[in-house]
Amino acid sequence: MGVVLNIGKLAAGKANYYLSLASGVEDYYTGHGEPPGRWFGHGAELLGLDGPVAADDLRSVLGGCGPGSEVRLTRARMPGFDMTLRAPKSVSLLYGLGDSDTVSGVVVDAHEAAVDAAIGYLERAACATRRRVDGEITPFAGEGLVAAGFRHQTSRAGDPTLHTHVLVANMTRTGDGRWGALDGRQLYAHALTAGYLYQSQLRAELTRRLGVGWGPVVNGCADVAGIPQEVIGEFSQRRAEILERMEQRGEWSAKAAQAAALDTRQAKDYRVDASQLRVDWATRADEVGFGPDRVADLLGRAVRREPALCDLGETFAELAGPEGLTKHHTTFNRPDVIRALASRMPDGADVTMVEGLADVYLFASQPVRVGDVKGLPSWTTQDLLDTEQRVIAGLVARRDAGCGLALRSEVAAAIGARPTISDEQAAMVSDLCLVGHGVDVVVGAAGTGKTFGLDTARESWERSGFRVYGAALSARAAAELEQGSGIASVTLARLLAQLDSGRLVLDERSVVVVDEAGMVGTRTLDRLHRASASAQAKLDQVGDPAQLPEIEAGGAFRALSEQLEPIRLTENRRQVEPWERQALDDLRSGRTADAVAAYDDRQRIIVVDDPDTLRQTVIDDWFASHRAGETALMIAAHRNDTRDLNERAHHLADADGRLGPTRLVVARVEFAEGDRVMAVSRNHYDLDILNGDLGTITHINPHTRNITFHSDRTGRARTMPADRIAEGCLELGYARTNHKAQGATVDRTFTLGDDGDLDRQAAYTALSRGRLENRLYVLAPDDDLSVETAGDLVKGHVERELSRDRSQRLATHHAGRSPIVDELLAHLPDPGLGAVDIPSVGPDDDLAIDLW
Repeated sequence: MGVVLNIGKLAAGKANYYLSLASGVEDYYTGHGEPPGRWFGHGAELLGLDGPVAADDLRSVLGGCGPGSEVRLTRARMPGFDMTLRAPKSVSLLYGLGDSDTVSGVVVDAHEAAVDAAIGYLERAACATRRRVDGEITPFAGEGLVAAGFRHQTSRAGDPTLHTHVLVANMTRTGDGRWGALDGRQLYAHALTAGYLYQSQLRAELTRRLGVGWGPVVNGCADVAGIPQEVIGEFSQRRAEILERMEQRGEWSAKAAQAAALDTRQAKDYRVDASQLRVDWATRADEVGFGPDRVADLLGRAVRREPALCDLGETFAELAGPEGLTKHHTTFNRPDVIRALASRMPDGADVTMVEGLADVYLFASQPVRVGDVKGLPSWTTQDLLDTEQRVIAGLVARRDAGCGLALRSEVAAAIGARPTISDEQAAMVSDLCLVGHGVDVVVGAAGTGKTFGLDTARESWERSGFRVYGAALSARAAAELEQGSGIASVTLARLLAQLDSGRLVLDERSVVVVDEAGMVGTRTLDRLHRASASAQAKLDQVGDPAQLPEIEAGGAFRALSEQLEPIRLTENRRQVEPWERQALDDLRSGRTADAVAAYDDRQRIIVVDDPDTLRQTVIDDWFASHRAGETALMIAAHRNDTRDLNERAHHLADADGRLGPTRLVVARVEFAEGDRVMAVSRNHYDLDILNGDLGTITHINPHTRNITFHSDRTGRARTMPADRIAEGCLELGYARTNHKAQGATVDRTFTLGDDGDLDRQAAYTALSRGRLENRLYVLAPDDDLSVETAGDLVKGHVERELSRDRSQRLATHHAGRSPIVDELLAHLPDPGLGAVDIPSVGPDDDLAIDLW
């Protein structure tokens, strides 16, 4: 199940394209063979538009005019937006394989009702315009959308695919009677939620009308219970075409999916009779064992149940808890609540009910209002605020706790034994070992030698009688910490489990070092803080808030690094070129234009106007470095990207005679002796193979189908058995994702900048891996823009991509509560470690009344 609502801009001057050629079968919106479009939206009513869509009227409103008029109502150049609401494939099969006189019509009616409900939500929540008033851009609520919906029952591959294209004209009327262009940001902000609501309403309608059951809700969608996956796959030819073209192009972003859809687009053959299509569908279904009796068995299975009060209480409590709305983000808005509720209703619910329950939650559960975040009113939970305050207050309370005080003579000896240690590394060791803070925060930019300094600190502590424990989010990062610093290290999950079970007991002679702490969520940091505080042990958090951010609700490490006086390592000892060290510092500090200019001036940003050529350029440049005997690494955003690069690299190495004759093909991936491989998916502690381990294949057993590789981490042979290879636990290892590359140091890197995935943190992490050179490869930002004419437009595109900041902020920050040390100290009990007693920001009374 994929995206629940697609939204895109209609190209300027292309209104006729969306009507298509009246004389041709490419008439996708108003052509023969599909039902006529219909107007809806209060904005359409204001223009007197009702009933079937006439081509001239649609052309007029997409041109910014009223129907039958050439007088423009808006000055917007962009005609409007194209939204597609698509039923799950299982629902389309219910339509296509069900009885044409009863079931099919009911499914269509349910789909239409769901479309109306979803667009109604957008009309209420996202219909707005902006206007300049007294020199300021001011938002105004719109009175309704001008929308034309075109329902289609088939895909271009001829499969049953029930979907509706909704063309929304770029206009709305405000309360003063003036028309203006829509604020497209609002439509995009609410599109995902509208898709969830469409799916929820659709499930509710079909449960009510046909009594079908549902499978689990995933990303807002659920399939009809009882339709096997192989049947769904049989009728997903169009999806298969798009995925195949994406694989051929080696692209996997949403923009790439749209491009692949256009590349593979065929004209619908409207000459095919609808009744003949149904016969063909029934025949194909019979061939995969899904005949009419199986379809009839789907009906009458379920009875729609309204949510009980006790169920709602449990749901609201879950939303307010650690696994709810703030599991991955520190704040949430009303659309977030709506999506969370819709996902928790397997039988679906009417849009009005879901919205109403969301408003009840925001009123009755009393989340804490934090102002606007990304332009929408937002809240957080008291649970997360308490956690954040506990982390900050606990750190402040333990500033001079006398923890981890090593002997000065041992510290001096450890530093003296390392003649290459820098002054700031030596200062870091002294601060960690001789000051005595209960919690220390070390902020180290990429390439500053954090683990080298930690190795010195470890020796100082151990020779002074302390036990040092290390931890990181991933087993691979923990292994790298152990290799670089000598600190025995495990994953954070394993460390916390050991503490909870009593297998590990900390005391005042214990030091816990957490590496890559910038990726650790606030709740996990809270558990570590409390465990170390109760044992009077020392806790050191080492990381860089400028690199990859937390997956769970975070912002604590960033706040501590900004608001306190952390130990800082700033001297980049990795990159050879002074200009690149400066450029990385510019990128890290947000001076994006300076960083991009530096890389562009030295031809380190490579722009290509064709996706396949772009990837082949990456491969060719990487292979040239690889053949020269350098350590070279390709980096990409997604595993789909790395799979494509890995496959190309394998074939290039094979053509160069670098691979042995013995081959093993598993799930379309060919392995050969000499290939670089990487363990993925999970840790294999029984085999001493960790997720992210790299190695070179030394032997393939064609009979057992086992693969043996020389492990870079252990320096020894490790064997991955056939069953785990079949599960996808081993893949080619020439290219890595950014998360797998973090912590690596190589000679040269070659980073593929996929559309929409280049942000400041990802770019800084990738471009700081290579000692000698780091290159960034990007696609020209417009299909009609050649590389030769791109110029400053390309540079501006890269600047915008790299200017996006995806790091998290504390909910405390959004709530306007500064976690500055002096402010916290004023509220700290003496000498307690409990939560800071800062009055909570209650819900806005007027807003709560409106919501109720």
